Amino acid sequence: MCADETLDDTATTMDRDALDGAQASRTGALPGVKDRETPMDRDQIPPLVLETLAEVAPEADLEQLNPDVSFHDQLDIDSVDFLNFVLALERKLGISIPEGDYPRLGSLVGATECVSRLLDKNAGATTS
Repeated sequence: MCADETLDDTATTMDRDALDGAQASRTGALPGVKDRETPMDRDQIPPLVLETLAEVAPEADLEQLNPDVSFHDQLDIDSVDFLNFVLALERKLGISIPEGDYPRLGSLVGATECVSRLLDKNAGATTS
């Protein structure tokens, strides 16, 4: 096998993995989040929020983010970016976020508390 064939095989595998991930994102079936058998631990929420924020605002410096200050005040995101952030959270978590809760998602602390409450509420609804 020549080096070019090895590179082609590697690229094909990477393409399949990327496609699988993209299809999972579109269907909301992200492994370990929506299909999880155990409830999400509260400690898992901030990294998921930051990951989602990074997808919406890739230029943002999330390392310097103050968890108590609003994303709008710290990052250059507009209302469309924020709505995309909310929709991405819904998709990743498999939950519906009421519009009245959107302001609570404006900071890392607020988003963590809001998502935690919604996940607990959904877990309670599924066990009833």
